[in-house]
Amino acid sequence: MTHPDPRQRDAQGCRKGKRLSDCGFDEVERRALTLMRHLFVGVAQNRPPGGPEAVMLARTLLGPANGDQAMAALLAFVQTMALSRGEPFRYANPFCPGCAARITADEERLVRVLHHVRRGQEGRAMIHALMLCEAGPIGPLIEAAHEVHRAAEPAPFA
Repeated sequence: MTHPDPRQRDAQGCRKGKRLSDCGFDEVERRALTLMRHLFVGVAQNRPPGGPEAVMLARTLLGPANGDQAMAALLAFVQTMALSRGEPFRYANPFCPGCAARITADEERLVRVLHHVRRGQEGRAMIHALMLCEAGPIGPLIEAAHEVHRAAEPAPFA
């Protein structure tokens, strides 16, 4: 399902590519990407998905109430995407600051699906989902993105 990105590396050993800061993602989307990267690492290392480290990170980033819900929704989002692809998913190493500051093409498509769903731009979300799912069925991925949107939004101030 997941594989580190094999592209060329810079002098520090970090892969070259698009900077995450150039993508226009907001804080919720950047946090979702961070959490998904931890899920990818867990899968690649044959650890249980949504293991304790990932759950604790979600609670730290999103608070105890939203953290568990968001992690469950993100896990479903990632698993739905994985089931719809034949090719490996390339992701950046979340434990290296240089690598984590970059974004792979696969990661960008995945976060773009969420980005556009959160803004009510279903057509744009569908385009990225089609590329990500290799022109396979995208309905389940779009619905999973809606679940992430509902679970990961910051709680309104009272």
